[in-house]
Amino acid sequence: MGHGGLKGPHDLGRSFVGRFPSPRRPLKCPAIVRRDDILGDNNSVGAAWVFQLSGGSWTQFGGKINGNDAVGAARQGPVALSTDGSVLLLGGPGDHANVGAIWLFNLSRPGPILTGINPSSALAEGAGFTLTITGLNFRNGASILWNNSPLSTAFVNSSQLTATVASYLISSTGTASVSVVNPDGGTTANATFTINGAILTVTSTHFGDFLYGQNGGIYTFVVSNAAGALATTGAVTVTPDFPVGLTAASMSGQGWTCTSSCTRSDSLLPGTSYPPISLTVNVAQNAATLVCTAVRASGGGGYSGVYDPTKIVAFSPCDINTDGSTNVTDIHTIMNEALGKAAPVHFLGNNEKVGVLDVQMVIGSVLGRGCGAI
Repeated sequence: MGHGGLKGPHDLGRSFVGRFPSPRRPLKCPAIVRRDDILGDNNSVGAAWVFQLSGGSWTQFGGKINGNDAVGAARQGPVALSTDGSVLLLGGPGDHANVGAIWLFNLSRPGPILTGINPSSALAEGAGFTLTITGLNFRNGASILWNNSPLSTAFVNSSQLTATVASYLISSTGTASVSVVNPDGGTTANATFTINGAILTVTSTHFGDFLYGQNGGIYTFVVSNAAGALATTGAVTVTPDFPVGLTAASMSGQGWTCTSSCTRSDSLLPGTSYPPISLTVNVAQNAATLVCTAVRASGGGGYSGVYDPTKIVAFSPCDINTDGSTNVTDIHTIMNEALGKAAPVHFLGNNEKVGVLDVQMVIGSVLGRGCGAI
């Protein structure tokens, strides 16, 4: 389909038809119509006009570009345009006393501007989704950045881009920064993407030190959801990881289904906790003197993990007489200290005082409930 003649503004002198650059591909970037005859525009120095092809129509791109006749008269010469339309070379072989001259022009493009992201939030541990970015001055080849890492981006037009956000990028609650970078390095300001969900916390506690060869060391796990978070959705799983020297004997908790891990699917509201989980472990004779049992809670839109350092000792603190077992003799000794009949030296409750609590701890150990069980 033909187009009508493209005419430059005749604001300085007479204009004569010049040349188009010879494109190596269909003219989608700016094309040049040049007027630089000896009797032409810009007082016969020469000039150029840039036109942009968009949607089948040519429109002038910016104002007229005038050559600078600093030495002599311009003659009709070549026009060249870079592939991306950002650099223009305008030749004047008759200029500079027929020695020739060229003028080089750089096109200053406006930088990209981000005006919106859709969606702007998602649930943690949700499925992947398509992110749509709207704005201005996007260029073909632009990339959407997620926390400064590029996503595979589709160029829709100069005001819209799309990209797929994988599920692993929204695996936990928090925020992500989203921006756009053009091929020339121009970058937008950051927008914030919010990853909503439960905010889980898991704690692990144990009382006292464990013994080498002990059967029945107990850990207690509690899973909580922070106030102001979203309620959990779906299954929540609590999984312990044991160091060398500890093995699980049993694990249970009200409302939990437990094997090597514990799971439940009822929703945990913000500011509340699930019933505790009790884990019983056996200690090997060759266990390290300090071990760390790890436990993690995941699912329901949240995640948390914690380590519980545990000392392994040769004798129980309740083995007052250090004869390898807790027995009636240990009860007698601690009662005398509590009653003031002997000097108080075994502060089992860590309160610098020997009293009823210390006596109860020794009795509990003798009854097989472990030192510290009351």
